[in-house]
Amino acid sequence: MSLADEAHDRAERGFRALVQHTTDLLTLVDDRRWRTVETIANNLLDQDALAGVVLTTRDITDRRELETQLEHQAFHDELTGLANRALFNDRVKHALAVAERADGSVAVLFLDLDDFKEVNDSLGHQAGDQLLVETARRIELCLRQGDTAMYRTKAAGKSSFALFKQSMHAAALLRLELRNELESATARGELSLWYQPIFDLMTGTIAGFEAQLRWTHPRRGIIPPAAFISLAEETGVIVRAGRCELGQGFHLSRPLRPERVEGLLARAAAGDPLIVGSPL
Repeated sequence: MSLADEAHDRAERGFRALVQHTTDLLTLVDDRRWRTVETIANNLLDQDALAGVVLTTRDITDRRELETQLEHQAFHDELTGLANRALFNDRVKHALAVAERADGSVAVLFLDLDDFKEVNDSLGHQAGDQLLVETARRIELCLRQGDTAMYRTKAAGKSSFALFKQSMHAAALLRLELRNELESATARGELSLWYQPIFDLMTGTIAGFEAQLRWTHPRRGIIPPAAFISLAEETGVIVRAGRCELGQGFHLSRPLRPERVEGLLARAAAGDPLIVGSPL
């Protein structure tokens, strides 16, 4: 039996073992909107009239959206949108289980509004609801600010702390924008090499040069490596840029014939086996 026959036989056995299978898929419709469709596969290989697998597909987008809405309502307060008691209990149980496995601890912060009953009694329940909504908004803002400060602390290393400043939020937004724009910077030809000569102090001649990657942004101008190299490493752009840099660097070194070529993207070559042995 040939390999093709064996593959066909295995596929047929797999289909025959299938009685009924249901899966959900996302599909892009003509109006550029994503829809959720449910596909049911029925095995009718044993029926002579069909002898195949019948796929039945239907649009279940509205049903999935309703289920998501109901699930959100079940675990969130309708007025403020914050997690309700049921979700709180679930998260606390999970946190306690994780802490027990890791031999750690859990802290719960309790917040209370002083004289909230007096606000309801004197100004009415509508004013009380407005107070709750504003309180929830400020709590969410504080949590986002806390996350920003936490990431800054992690980046600074161990045994450090950070207090939130508005400049941190602006820096986080800028980093996110640069990360998204960097994905297509290589395709647009915005990354290029700048060369810094290395002189031999004994002879006064050029012994080599250092190749540094620069990003010529269409709106921000020239961006130095320190502002985007870490982002390039996180997104994998460093690998594509590294190949380009090595190729340009060696191409330039041929007429100059320096004794050595130094590149700042050595980590890219170490992390990309395709660079080693690639034709430059």
